[in-house]
Amino acid sequence: MTTIITTEFWLRDLGSDLMQPMSCKVVPNEHCLHFYPSEPVLASQDQDSLPEPTLTVSLQAKFMELLCALAAAAPEVVSRDQLILQIWDGNQYVGEKALTNAIWHLRQQLAELTPANDAIATVRKRGYRLALDVVRPPVSDTVPEMPTVMVTKLAWLRPWHIRGLVVVLVSWLAWTCYHLWGDYQQLATPTLTTLTHDPGSERFPEVSHDHRWLVYGAYQPGKSANLYLKSLTDEEASVRRLTSDSSREYRAIWSIDDSSIYYASRSLHQCWFTRFILATGETEQILPCSSTNSALSISPDGRRLAIISSLDNSEVSGIYLVDLDDENFNYQRLSCEQDCGYRDRDMAFSPDGTRLAIARRFSNISEDIIVYDLATQTEQRLTNGLEDIQGVSWHPDGRRVVYSQEKSGQTQAYVLDSDSGDIHSLGIEQISYPKFIPESTELVFANYLRRYNVSAIKLDNDYVYAPFPVFHQQHNTRDAHYSPQNHRLVYISNQTGYYEIWTSDLDGSHPLQHTDLKRRVAYPRWSEDGQQVSFLAQDDQGSGNRIYLLNIRSGRISMVSSVYRDHSRPFWSTDGKTLYASTEDNLVAFDLDTQTPPTRIGIDLHHGMFSGDTLYFTRGDKPGLWRWQFVGEPQLAVADSIFDEDYNWVVSGNDLWFRDRQSDYQQINHYDLQQQQLTPLIRLEPSSLSSFGSFSVDTHNKRLFVTEAGVPQRDIIKLTHPAL
Repeated sequence: MTTIITTEFWLRDLGSDLMQPMSCKVVPNEHCLHFYPSEPVLASQDQDSLPEPTLTVSLQAKFMELLCALAAAAPEVVSRDQLILQIWDGNQYVGEKALTNAIWHLRQQLAELTPANDAIATVRKRGYRLALDVVRPPVSDTVPEMPTVMVTKLAWLRPWHIRGLVVVLVSWLAWTCYHLWGDYQQLATPTLTTLTHDPGSERFPEVSHDHRWLVYGAYQPGKSANLYLKSLTDEEASVRRLTSDSSREYRAIWSIDDSSIYYASRSLHQCWFTRFILATGETEQILPCSSTNSALSISPDGRRLAIISSLDNSEVSGIYLVDLDDENFNYQRLSCEQDCGYRDRDMAFSPDGTRLAIARRFSNISEDIIVYDLATQTEQRLTNGLEDIQGVSWHPDGRRVVYSQEKSGQTQAYVLDSDSGDIHSLGIEQISYPKFIPESTELVFANYLRRYNVSAIKLDNDYVYAPFPVFHQQHNTRDAHYSPQNHRLVYISNQTGYYEIWTSDLDGSHPLQHTDLKRRVAYPRWSEDGQQVSFLAQDDQGSGNRIYLLNIRSGRISMVSSVYRDHSRPFWSTDGKTLYASTEDNLVAFDLDTQTPPTRIGIDLHHGMFSGDTLYFTRGDKPGLWRWQFVGEPQLAVADSIFDEDYNWVVSGNDLWFRDRQSDYQQINHYDLQQQQLTPLIRLEPSSLSSFGSFSVDTHNKRLFVTEAGVPQRDIIKLTHPAL
C-alpha cells in the first residue's frame, strides 16, 4: 500500500510547452496549495528567499490526503479501491462518490499547472495517476539525539515495569471500549414509527409547527390524488380529506402559524399555487404552477414562498421567490431563464432563511445539490454526479442537509455537510422526500419501493393479452429494445447493484452482462445490423452524460465524440452510420464513419426513431407525433387529440403502438398511420407503465415489449436517528 506523504513537496508540469510554467508548493499540514510564478522553484531552494505566491488555495482534508497519496505513488497508477481503503477506510458506499468528487475538485485546482491536460489522469479499469512532476525535499540522514533530560526521566522504567503498565492499560481500555460500545449500540438504533397505514400511496409529508398535524398527498389506483390531514395527538381521530375529487393535489406546506397550507392544485387543465385556510375552507389562487408535484418552501419568517414554476411565458421552469405580504404576490426569478444547462427540481429554505438548498438536474441522468445564498445571489455546488434526488431538507443546525437519492433502483437517505462536503448514509433504505419536523431532529418521510420489469404484451388479431414479465427476478429491468437480426433483447438491469447493459433471449433466458461501468447507464438501442448498442452513461465528473457504443462481438466500449454535456436518448439512422440525440442545440447528428463535427439539425426533438427513411418524433415545442424525411418541413402524423405521449410509443411501417394516459387508467392503442384508424388494445392500471419507459416491437412474433412499473405502496414514517 502506498504511504501518504505528510511533508511538503512541489508539483510541476511534466513537459509543458508553455514559456512560463507554474510551480506549486503543497503543504499537507496546512491543507494549502501555493502557486508560484513563471521561474522554476526548486524544492532545495532556500525557503526564506521564496517570492510571494501568486495564488494560495485551501483544500478540504480528504482532498489533501488524496493528493498526497497520488503524489507518493507517482508516476504509478493507484486503483480506486486502494484510494478508498486509504482515504475513506474502505467504506465503498461513501468512498465511490467521494473519490469521484475529490478527483474533480483536485483537477479544477491544479489546472493552473497543466492547462492542456488533466493534472490527474484516469487510467481506464485501473485507477488514477498524478500527471505532474513531484519534487520532494531532501531527507536528512542524521538521527537527532534524545535529550539527556528525557533519558534521565525514563531511566527508572525497567522491562517488568513496562509490562505491568501495558497490562493495566490494555485491561482499562478493553473495559472502557466494552461499555462504550454497549452504550453506542443502544443509542445507535434508529426508531421507525409508521404514521399511515392506508392502501395506496402517501407522499410529501409535512408536520405542522406545533407538532399536532400531518398533511400529505395520497392516491389510490383509479382515484384522484388529494391532500389529507391527520392528527398526531389523537390516534382515534379520522383522517380528513382537504381537497376535492374534481382536482389533483400532491404536495403541501404549512404557513408559519399553522392556520393555512400552500399547495399546487390542478383542475380543468389549469394549475395554480393555492392557499387553503383550514378554519374556513376558503382558498385563494396565488400564481400558476407547472405540475401538482411542483416544489414549494416557505421562509422561516413566513413572508416569502419559494416555488418552482414557469411564469412570464418562460420556457424553462425555475425557482421564484414570492412576496406573501404583497396583495399582488410580486415575485423574483432566481433560476436562469434560457440556455441554462440545468433544471431546478426541488428546494428548501435554511433554518435562518438566508439560503436555499436546491436539487438541480444537469442532464437526464445526473443531478446534484446546490446551496444558493439569497443575500449575495451566489451559489455553491456541493455534490457531483448524483442520480435521482428525491427531496432535500435542512437539519435544524443549519449546516447539514438530508436528501434522498434513488441510485440504480435503490433509494437511500444521506446527510450532507454543507461546510466540509462530507456525505454519510443514514443506513435507511426506501426513503423518499424526507422532511424535518419543525424545531426537531426527527424526520418524516414516505417509504418508497417500486419494482420495474420488462414485460411483453402478446399482440393478436382476436385478443390482446395482459402484460407478462419477461424476467422472473427481484431486481429491476428496464428499457428493453429488440433486435430482429440477433433475436435478442438489450436492456438495463441492476442485478449487480448498478444499472448495467445486459442482453437475453426473448423469453429472458441466457442473460449476458456487457458493461461493468459502476455508474448510471440508460436507454440502450440496437443498431440496425445488430452489431452495436448505443447507450447513455454519466461522464467522469458526474455533471452530464455521454453517448457510448458497445460492440457486441468484441465487447469494446467507445465514446462518441461530442462537445455537448447533455444528450437525450440516442437513436440510430437506418443505415447505422449516424446517431441522433437532442442537446442544448436541439437535434444533432453524430456521423460515426467520418468522425466529423456533429451536424446541428435544429428540431426541438423530444424522442425519436426511424421507420425506413422516415423520422418519427415527439417534440418539446408542439404536441402530437411528427414525421420528417429531411425534405421540407416536418409534418404532423398524429394529432394530439389522439396521441399525447412522450416516450412510450414505437412505429413499424404503418403501425404505431402507444400509451394513452388518463386520470384513472392507462391504455395501449394501435394506430394505422395509412388508414388513420385508432384501435384500443388493452386497458391497464393508471400507474402500471413507467412514464419514462419505452416501447419496442417484435412484429414477427407479434410481441410488444414495455417497461412495467409495479404499483407503488407508500406509507408515511417518522424516523428518530442518532446520527441526526
